[in-house]
Amino acid sequence: MKKVKAPALILLLILISLTSFAAEKGDFNHLVPQYNPEKKQAIYGGEIYKFDQCWLRDKDDDGVKETTLCRFLHPEDSNKRVVRYTIKDINWAWGIMENYKDRNDIVSNFLIADTDGDGKFDTKYAGNEGFSLPDWLKNGRRK
Repeated sequence: MKKVKAPALILLLILISLTSFAAEKGDFNHLVPQYNPEKKQAIYGGEIYKFDQCWLRDKDDDGVKETTLCRFLHPEDSNKRVVRYTIKDINWAWGIMENYKDRNDIVSNFLIADTDGDGKFDTKYAGNEGFSLPDWLKNGRRK
């Protein structure tokens, strides 16, 4: 059996860990929180999250803050929160943070997005992974 040198093993482990951060394609509609604007709450995992605040963010790096983010906090656990991403009342993403204190926990912290405008949440990003505004929203059209 051939010995693997430590630097090669470290490089291999780094490459394997980086691949786990790639955006995942699939059907993630089952992860979408239920949003109730009248009660100002979101329900995720059977738990109610209460509205906290909204703010604007530039998600396509053009200098214009086009996306409204609204945060909902778990009333009993400050480590849990969900964030709704919208443009002109079109909900295009949800951020789920069940372990907010550990931003590197990619199992408990993630974002799901509708990347093609069909109304389905088809891409899942790790909570510490970058993502940007989908092209269909930049162009102002929906399928």
